[in-house]
Amino acid sequence: MGLIRRAALLTLPILLLMIIACGGDEPSSTPTPTPEPTETPAPTSTPTPTPTPAPTIAPTPVAVPTPTPWPVNSPIYPVPEGVQGGVLETISPAKFTHRDVHQTLQDALATLGPGLVYSRMLRVRTAADVVQPSLELECDLCETWEFVPPSSFRFTLRPGIKWHGDPPVRGRELTANDVACSYERMSKRKLTPPTFSCGFSIPSPDEAPNAPLLSNVRVIEVEDPLTLRIDLYQEFPDADFLLSLADGHAKIVAVEAVNVSGDLKAGPEIGTGPWVSAGIDINLRSNLVRNSDYFEAGLPFLDELVTTVISDPQTAMASFLVGQAQVLRISPDEWNEILAEGRRPETVVVPHVGTGLVLSMNSSQPPFDNQLVRRALLQALDPWDWVESVWSGNGAVTVGVPTSRADWQLSRRDMRETYFADPAEARQALASQGSVEFDLLVGDWGDLYRSQGRRLEQDLVAAGFSPQLQFLTPPQYATRVFADKQYQAALGVLPPTTNTNSFLLSVLHSEGQWNLAAHGDTALDEMIQKQAVQLDPDMRGELLRSIQEHVLEQAYLFSPVTGASRWVMDPAVRGFFPTTGASEYFFWAKTWLQPGG
Repeated sequence: MGLIRRAALLTLPILLLMIIACGGDEPSSTPTPTPEPTETPAPTSTPTPTPTPAPTIAPTPVAVPTPTPWPVNSPIYPVPEGVQGGVLETISPAKFTHRDVHQTLQDALATLGPGLVYSRMLRVRTAADVVQPSLELECDLCETWEFVPPSSFRFTLRPGIKWHGDPPVRGRELTANDVACSYERMSKRKLTPPTFSCGFSIPSPDEAPNAPLLSNVRVIEVEDPLTLRIDLYQEFPDADFLLSLADGHAKIVAVEAVNVSGDLKAGPEIGTGPWVSAGIDINLRSNLVRNSDYFEAGLPFLDELVTTVISDPQTAMASFLVGQAQVLRISPDEWNEILAEGRRPETVVVPHVGTGLVLSMNSSQPPFDNQLVRRALLQALDPWDWVESVWSGNGAVTVGVPTSRADWQLSRRDMRETYFADPAEARQALASQGSVEFDLLVGDWGDLYRSQGRRLEQDLVAAGFSPQLQFLTPPQYATRVFADKQYQAALGVLPPTTNTNSFLLSVLHSEGQWNLAAHGDTALDEMIQKQAVQLDPDMRGELLRSIQEHVLEQAYLFSPVTGASRWVMDPAVRGFFPTTGASEYFFWAKTWLQPGG
């Protein structure tokens, strides 16, 4: 199975999610309109990387680095300081579709309520010293991992991890068999040798929506009770594979729990995580209590974590303002309402690249088949001003590529001084082109999107362009722009891809299923393919910065408002450092309450 096809498998569900977004029961007023609670655009402070010249890559098949053994990795960090005790209440804007974490894409289930009882092989590190955006990995169930050439990973589990004490699992110790069976169930296909049996049937494809996370896995070998090796398809040693195992949907479940009813849609929720289920009503409330036998001593800090389902944003906000909830995730509009009332609650904002808005130009159609015109369009714009004037400071400007480290992103200085905010230069470039008329399609996901579209139109007219603004419903936008490529310039949501490779190989590669710019740029393709298999993080970062510079040099697309999450909280809440990348949720275990607060 080829490189591009594997990337397509990672993103196949997303277009459907975008089309049905407006009909879901969860609010969608920010630049990530999926059926789940969406990330709101927010400011980011990104270290300034040193620009790296684009490497010269010969037009050959995928350049796979010579595999070399990695040192054994054991990223286990000390438990942070905190005070134990207390009950924290938060809110889910969506009912939990059911309780089977393998059989839904719903983020609400993965990151709140029932989903928090489970562990994963790896997780995204969250802490005060982590510079966001970050997808830095640390061990969850594993004690160590190592890369085994040419394309395998060996994981050793922490010894003595116990399942929760509820029947039918009754607190037995976790084994590598449990991990292999969970991955096989999640992937909807046989991954283990024929002689290995998990004791349950493999679900049908429509019951395994998270299978794309493991699409690159060829076979899983259980080497001993605490060790397993995962072999990948050798033609694609995916540099993002470990992140797939850290995704909040890649949970490890107990075979005995699955076999109670054949699935987990009605429970029981029995995991190895820091929280134990104390009562779940998927339409109303989830109560979790501290797992006193959790394998990381001292965690979680809270005695109890309560999630109440409140689908109406105004009701949810009222609940927070009167103290019935201590933590709430909100949209830019809701933040502006709070400020207008003169309130100044504690707040934290976490950028999340790979979500938000994208402004793209179709390089296969006039007038944007001319690079000079595409460059002039970028020069006519100052999207950093939009972040303040349209999004009330809740935004960041990027190329749109999701990255695991903040220093893999281009800085504001590198982007703005070279490619943007020079309308005089844009007018001069257009002087030789005559009238530049085109249709500007804007996806209508709400008031902020319409405001952004009108502001874009004004700035382009001021620079000498003649755009014809058209607002499209989300299904219309998805069809015209993503499916049919029948557009000239478009402003709408970024496909919410899960990682760097799924974005680059599906959105920016010329053979990608979306290829928003409709280009045939072989140099860019080769750069994308080279970084896709580069396992050294520093070398990969250099390649990714070069790719972003190339995309801006060619003026294919950029993200004027990259997504983020804004949370408001009670002053007593401490140690709360959330991230939404890869549907992470372990930060709840590190959150604590100031006594007497």
